[in-house]
Amino acid sequence: MVAINTVPDESKSMPIDTGRVPAVVLKLLTGSQAEGGRAAGVFTADDLIKILLYVRFARQLPQNLDDFVKVLGSNSTGITGLEPSDIIALYQQVTDHANRWTPVENLVKEQSSDLTIVSEDIVNTGGKIIEVINGMDVLAQMDTVQDTTATIPITSNKDQKIQTALPQVIDRLKQICLRQQEKSRNVLTAVRDYKTEISGGTLSNKTTVTGLEPAVADKKEKAKEADLGGRITELQNSIDSLQTEIEQLIKDYDKFVGLAFTGAAGGAIGLAITGGIFGAKAEEARKKKNDKIQERESKAAELQRDQLVQGILNKFATSFTDLGMRLLDAEQALMHLDFLWTDIVARIDQSVDKWNLVKNSDMLLTFVTDLKAIVNPWREVGDMSTKLVKVFDQAYEEFHKTYMA
Repeated sequence: MVAINTVPDESKSMPIDTGRVPAVVLKLLTGSQAEGGRAAGVFTADDLIKILLYVRFARQLPQNLDDFVKVLGSNSTGITGLEPSDIIALYQQVTDHANRWTPVENLVKEQSSDLTIVSEDIVNTGGKIIEVINGMDVLAQMDTVQDTTATIPITSNKDQKIQTALPQVIDRLKQICLRQQEKSRNVLTAVRDYKTEISGGTLSNKTTVTGLEPAVADKKEKAKEADLGGRITELQNSIDSLQTEIEQLIKDYDKFVGLAFTGAAGGAIGLAITGGIFGAKAEEARKKKNDKIQERESKAAELQRDQLVQGILNKFATSFTDLGMRLLDAEQALMHLDFLWTDIVARIDQSVDKWNLVKNSDMLLTFVTDLKAIVNPWREVGDMSTKLVKVFDQAYEEFHKTYMA
């Protein structure tokens, strides 16, 4: 008996019967046994859509300083660590990370397809082993013995040759599983590395990376130290105050223009002589209004710059937290797959040990029963694993329909 602790609530966890690990793991991954839990897939369709949106967004980010300065509307933020050159460096790191998604996705898709193929290999190879055993003389002798409780020893030359040669065939079954486990671990490594590039840590090649999420957290801290939020509030209050002044100056301007015309003696010529075209007070109000508008525009540009910086940091912080959780889910799913291969390889090794001890018909029949317990679940695995491939098709169809139309 082997148990997988897939549900935190111990009251719901159940031991998995011998040989059922492949089917149970695949049911978990395909959502067939979710009971309202996580949807199907190493990456669910929703995971894939969110990752595709992240990749698209990252690839649209400015990649050189001049382009970003145009977007920012300034060549400086006035905040150490958050200058345009610092932000463009972050953009480049994010885009590089996004561009590494496709190879990871391809590995996951390939593995999902491989599960269908490998299930057929296991069923076929296991079936041939059972077929050879069923052709042994000792089992044929059982059909001729009236006493069903009789135990017949393995004695024929043919059976002894089969007994000697069969471990090599069983090893072929093991090698199929070991190759698939290696592929699964490569996928697991790729997903872990992609996640580590977000969270920070040591990659599979022993390289240590800071991580995008900590880099953004560091920049958010710099923004906090510079009181970016306070600056934004102060700028907005100043803009609101300037707007109030401008509105009053416009009213004053309209008033003085009207007085200049109505209070003039001698008509339009008198106006030119007595107070300029619209009068001195109107001109003063107009100049003040223009100065205030220019000041407001300057502060509005500064506010836009600061809000852009804050928006960038907040968006990245949210994205990386979300992506990190999705990658963690995928990592757990892949660890279940790794457990699947570890379990079946262990069972095959056990079967070889048992085979070497087979001396008679009873032991032979017990061995066949155990071998069938290993092979038979894979007959349904092939059908279920096709659902994992369909997850990608569903995600891309939804992504193009919703976001690319």
